[in-house]
Order: sequence, then structure tokens, then C-alpha cells
Amino acid sequence: MKITPSELNEKIVQMNANGDLSPLLELTREINQEFAESHDWNGMDAFYREAIQQAVAPERYSQILETTFSDFQDSLQTALQEAWDNAKNNPEVVAIYYEYEQGFSSFFLCTTYDEDDGWICDHVETVDGPDYQDPAFDEEMEMLDEVPACYTVDAYSEAQTVSALGRAAQRVSMDFPLACAMHDKPLIYLIHGVVE
Repeated sequence: MKITPSELNEKIVQMNANGDLSPLLELTREINQEFAESHDWNGMDAFYREAIQQAVAPERYSQILETTFSDFQDSLQTALQEAWDNAKNNPEVVAIYYEYEQGFSSFFLCTTYDEDDGWICDHVETVDGPDYQDPAFDEEMEMLDEVPACYTVDAYSEAQTVSALGRAAQRVSMDFPLACAMHDKPLIYLIHGVVE
């Protein structure tokens, strides 16, 4: 890993002091993509748990870790299985793209895609995903004025979603180009060849 959890928090504080947190999007994308490429979902979770532990008060840390993502993960796996089954039965489909935002998510079965251009794709079918609920949304809203805590917890939530999708792809034995992103957020995560 090119950066440690404590270095992430330090960078967030520096960016905030400079009045520009926009580089944080690319930094967290690089961190999460590195974990995604090696399918190290446990490592991703551990990285952000450590970052949160350093950024928030102990009682808040416990609250964040108590938020459960298991129901979402189960529903995500079910929806991904349906998307994967449909993709295998349609020779035109060459990739699957997952998009989410608070309250909804969808899988797009793509006939084309371009990794070098933000995963622009044409799709022939959409499979509804589970209603997405940010696993630490309440905590994030309570910490809007706390830096680096709020931004670290936001990065944790995004990483939890990426790792949930990666784990689901492994469980459904999907070996197919797969990408995910939050709706209207320029962070595309690529998960390839997820069968180990």
C-alpha cells in the first residue's frame, strides 16, 4: 500500500486546511482500486477501520462498527447472481456495471464499455439492485464539521460498498468485467477476474 491509514487522515487534514478536498476523491479511488485489483477485501476493510479508529472518538468508532451491512450484502449477491445469469445467457453482454446511491442501486448489462473513458458503456438490460443505504450515513451527518473524521467515514462507507460487491462477485463465481460507482460521482472501481 502506498499510503497508511494515518497518512490518509493527515492528507485529509492538509487538504481541508488548503481549502480543497477535491484531491481526496482520486486518492481514495487509488487506495480502493489497489485493494480491488488484488481482491483483498479484508485488507480494504482493515485499512479503513484503522483510519476511522485514528480519526474519531472511541465511542463513535464503536457506533460505526456496529452498523451492519450484512443484509445489503446478501441482497446485493442475489441481484448480482440474477445479473450474471442473464449476462451468461446473452452473448452480446461483455461486462456488468453496478451503480448506486442512497435509496437505490442497479446492475447494467453492457454490450460495450471503455475502461479508459470512465467506463462509458451501452447496455441492453438493467437488473434492480438492493436499496442502497450508506452504512455510516447517520454518523457522517453528525460529523459534518469534524475533519478528518467525516471524510474518513465517508471513504469507509464507499470502501464497504466496493468490498461487498467484490465478495458477492466471488460468491457467485463471476469471472467477467465488473465495475461499480456511486451515481454522479467520478469514482469508477474495476473488479476483474474475481474467481480465485
